[in-house]
Amino acid sequence: MALLCAKSSKQQHVNIDNNDTLIISDSFKLILSKLKSSTDESITNSELNVLFAVCDNAIQFKSEIYVDLLFPLLSKYLIFSSNKSFKSLTLFKLENDITPWTKLTYQITKALIHLTINFPKFNQLLYITFNDYISNLKLSNNLYHQFSLIGFINALTDTPSIINEDIFNLIVSVCNNNFFNSIDNI
Repeated sequence: MALLCAKSSKQQHVNIDNNDTLIISDSFKLILSKLKSSTDESITNSELNVLFAVCDNAIQFKSEIYVDLLFPLLSKYLIFSSNKSFKSLTLFKLENDITPWTKLTYQITKALIHLTINFPKFNQLLYITFNDYISNLKLSNNLYHQFSLIGFINALTDTPSIINEDIFNLIVSVCNNNFFNSIDNI
């Protein structure tokens, strides 16, 4: 579906917040309607299916207009990925994904990286998103949700060119004595 939206020729005018009008395809409008822009903790299977389809095809997005709309949505999903709960675990192969949070965070981080590579204007926003994700992760008292950090680090290591000193320092900021003490107390 995500790949289809990039190839659809049927387009529709859509109003955005500042009363500007964008022209987007019907299929892309459908994708946007399935993704929540809120920080709700629960995520449905249909929402997760669409989210994973978008993430899997992020490298295919060539329209800056589409990416301008997608990037903030995906950023919110990443920032709050460690807090999500799932209606069902049928979309996860837990032996490969470790936890649902690992896969969710991996997929979203990878998608944001691909979008940033294709549209470098998002470099600063990517760092801000990563910083907000790490800040939110530090606030989490649920160690199980810390497994999302594994997905985050795995996505970064898949594209090491994206890692700079600032991103490295963000990761190191999480891996402190309190974090390791929490692991020891399990």
